[in-house]
Amino acid sequence: MSSLSSGQLNAISASAIVSLSSAAINQLHSEQIAGLSTSALQALKTNQIAAISASAIVGLGTDAIGTLQTFQIASLSTAQLSNLTSAQVDALNGADIKALSTNQVVNGLSSAGIKALTSSQVAQLGTADLNALNTAEVQALGSAGIGQLTSSQVQSLTSTALNALTTSQLATLSVNLLTSAQVSGLSTGQLAGLSATQVQQLNSADLRALSTSQLVNGLGTAGIASLTSTQVQSLTTTALNALSTAQLATLAIASLTTGQVAGLSTGQLSSLISSQVQQLGSADIKALSTSQVVNGLGSAGIKALTSSQVAQLGTADLNALNTAEVQALGSAGIGQLTSSQVQSLTSTALNALTTSQLATLSVNLLTSAQVSGLSTGQLAALSTTQVQQLNSADLKALNSSQLAAGLGTTGIASLSSTQVQALSTATLNSLSTAQLATLAIASLTTGQVAGLSTAQLSSLGSSQLQNLTTAEAKSLSSSQVGSLSTAGLAGLSSSALQSLTTSQISGLTSSQLANGLTTSQLNSLTSTQVNALTSAQVAGLSSDQLQALHVH
Repeated sequence: MSSLSSGQLNAISASAIVSLSSAAINQLHSEQIAGLSTSALQALKTNQIAAISASAIVGLGTDAIGTLQTFQIASLSTAQLSNLTSAQVDALNGADIKALSTNQVVNGLSSAGIKALTSSQVAQLGTADLNALNTAEVQALGSAGIGQLTSSQVQSLTSTALNALTTSQLATLSVNLLTSAQVSGLSTGQLAGLSATQVQQLNSADLRALSTSQLVNGLGTAGIASLTSTQVQSLTTTALNALSTAQLATLAIASLTTGQVAGLSTGQLSSLISSQVQQLGSADIKALSTSQVVNGLGSAGIKALTSSQVAQLGTADLNALNTAEVQALGSAGIGQLTSSQVQSLTSTALNALTTSQLATLSVNLLTSAQVSGLSTGQLAALSTTQVQQLNSADLKALNSSQLAAGLGTTGIASLSSTQVQALSTATLNSLSTAQLATLAIASLTTGQVAGLSTAQLSSLGSSQLQNLTTAEAKSLSSSQVGSLSTAGLAGLSSSALQSLTTSQISGLTSSQLANGLTTSQLNSLTSTQVNALTSAQVAGLSSDQLQALHVH
């Protein structure tokens, strides 16, 4: 047989070829195989196909390969398959590829043959075939081949096969076809090579399956930045805590659940930029522990809080703030505090308030103890409206220095009658003559008037003393009466004068009588009061003044 030419073989009928023994077929060389007619080739039995030598198989042209029936292709040995050229492999149709056993694919086609497969041929490989591929064979599939794999084919790939994928092959893979177990088997290098689109194909289970190293060092900053809100919300607290400050900075904080926010470390919270802090919702702020607020957000983060966010801080949070953090709340933040929040502020926190912050505070929300803790400088900065928000208990809680040097002349002048009546004798005695001059004497109680010092009484002018009631006049001691200025005495009403006892009248000096009281006032004195006057008291009176007295 080996002496026959290809032309002679071509002339042999198909029935004659079929009658040849396997041994005879095995003697044919590549040129003779190439001479077989199409009918002769298609007539070959499987044992005859298998008998063609590996070296002779290359004699089959691509057309001849294409004419072979699928069952004949399936009978090729691994040696024959391994000798096929790329062109011959390309000539195999889909049914041919499907008919090959896993052994024929892996050990027959091997890397060279697999590399020659077209993407449509790759799509015909069985899951068992793909599962059995080694690293070289996986890489031989090429990028186009990997891109053609179906869901079942992709999911048949072992971790070894997946780890063998090159960067370019991985780029063509539909990541959403992978199981979570397969995703967890990807190397950090492969994860780092995923595009933003591929990262966004990872589902919640996939992301939870990743280790912190795969998340931080695999997906990395770029991958984490491409995560959608739904994906971000699937990250565990452990995973979030593993993120670097740079990676956390790429997240849309608004995407985090309240539970995730509550799980952030103080270090991570301190790394948030202003725009991220302002993405925290009301529930997020409430969920933060005092340590997270004070040591996490710190002054910078607290400064970034909006007024509505400040309103969500707990009383324990506010109580723990240091001076810098209190001032970081800003004026708008302080102005948003509720009653319970204001009343949770310590004296240290209150003393830390700036003038502009204090200006926004509703003073009526403070407790009397808190009011008593305000510095004189802060009290001096209160507006008229704020001063008038102080209640009786608040004013009683202030010491003399806070009232005189704190509220000062302007503050005292703005006190209402009710507030003035809440002032203690000691407090009133601490007022300067200028401060006392701003008070409406009519607002004072009889007890308060009686408690005024002689120096204070001597500073009162006629306009103030004209409001002195008979009860208040009667409450003065003789020495207090004697301290009244001559200018002030002229303001006393007739009824106030007539209410003075003989003991009080005895306290008037000759100068007060001669230079203070008008003839009309002298004329209003009762006979009992006139009779109580001593010669020394009236010695300085003019004839008109004496005549006014003699009326009685």
